[in-house]
Amino acid sequence: GGALGLMLASWLVRLLAATPDLLPLPIGDTGPALDPAVLGFTMLLSLITGVVFGLAPALQASRTDVIGAIKQEAMPAGEGRGWLRKSLVAAQVALSIVSLVGAGWFLRSLGATVEIAPGFATDTVAIATVNIGREGYDRDRGLTFYDQVIERARAIPGAVSAAFAENVPLAGVQINRSMFLETEDTTSRDLRLVPVNYVSPGYFETTAIPLVAGRDFDRRDSVNAPPVAIINETMAKQFWPDRSPIGQRFRFFGEDTGTEVIGVARDSKVTGLAEEPAPLIYEPLYQDYRSFGSLIVRFTQPPTSASASLRKVIADLDSGLSVLDVRTLDQQVEASLTGQRSLTGLIGIFGTIALLLAASGIYGVASFWVGLRTREIGVRMALGARPAGMLALVLRQSMTVVLAGLLIGLALTGFIAIFLGSQVSTLLVGVRPTDPGTFVATVLVLFLVALLACAWPARRASRIDPLIALRQD
Repeated sequence: GGALGLMLASWLVRLLAATPDLLPLPIGDTGPALDPAVLGFTMLLSLITGVVFGLAPALQASRTDVIGAIKQEAMPAGEGRGWLRKSLVAAQVALSIVSLVGAGWFLRSLGATVEIAPGFATDTVAIATVNIGREGYDRDRGLTFYDQVIERARAIPGAVSAAFAENVPLAGVQINRSMFLETEDTTSRDLRLVPVNYVSPGYFETTAIPLVAGRDFDRRDSVNAPPVAIINETMAKQFWPDRSPIGQRFRFFGEDTGTEVIGVARDSKVTGLAEEPAPLIYEPLYQDYRSFGSLIVRFTQPPTSASASLRKVIADLDSGLSVLDVRTLDQQVEASLTGQRSLTGLIGIFGTIALLLAASGIYGVASFWVGLRTREIGVRMALGARPAGMLALVLRQSMTVVLAGLLIGLALTGFIAIFLGSQVSTLLVGVRPTDPGTFVATVLVLFLVALLACAWPARRASRIDPLIALRQD
């Protein structure tokens, strides 16, 4: 088994090297490799496991009744025999319940996360990221570039609007700045960290984030104009709950001039689909220049050739400018779920392995029981027992162990759900650890797998020929 595991590990490493996008984390320039220390540890662990779990049957074999064995007497097979074997199988079932319930939690959480509305258009919006500061653009040249690239992007066939922004939604990068209300003292106690995004006029139209109050940025909001900002609904409710935020002022730490709120935008997701609503500030890009950002273009239809169109627009203005990334906001949303999908898949794999191990243990116990009591079954059949009765007998013997494991596993998982629920809930979206649906589905799956694992040994018992069975003595 250890050797086969080594072969499988080597194959999976080659698979990861060929498809590095399967993992949400970088795997290094040289690609993944099998670590000798890890391999040595796992091989040693497999050997120790084989020795330790082989001791019990070895000790049992060493105590065999020699006279009985010589006479080829059948080993007594009462209900009390094989308690260790049954206990190990029950433990497998219990641990598989824990693993499967955990997989169910994360699978349902992923499903709930996917259904969350991001608050902005996704299927018709494409983005292209550039870093003009790295190419030596100063403020004046950079603003001219932004104007020209936005104008040319709007001329792309099928384009509705275009804008520039330092950060795109769900990109995983967000600048936080310390701010306080203009009426508050500038003490450390009053400082608050709020995410800030620097956007050009037309950003809200392009991303389809509606303004619920006030106005959008325009060319009036330049470097020489009074500082202005647009905030989201959550910030408006948190800082000015009893009055309109339009016309109110706040200051960033280290600045003497207050910033006036000129608009309120609908809440949208910033760093993740599952995040709770939080304050967000939009600053005008032409007033507070940034040399790194993304061109955002919204089309009438899903942009199938957006990559070539956006790259051409940028290359026509500066052929030496590198386009770091071209993607749609749909792809951006999917990328933001990569970590959650990988975690769910990993836990699902562990749960499936635990289920297969439990099924193999159940099959082993049922098959061993049938082999041990072949003569007894033959006698029963010779005395008139029906095949259906033998089938039910084997199923009852095996499923008793399964039910014991189910009860232990449900108790253990229930303990985790109740006493560690707050810690578990922080990892889940839209599902409670104590939700009965996951428990019921898991029990049904494992019960069905257990029945299938018992089916072949039970069928074999029901087809034993009494004459052949009696000849074994």
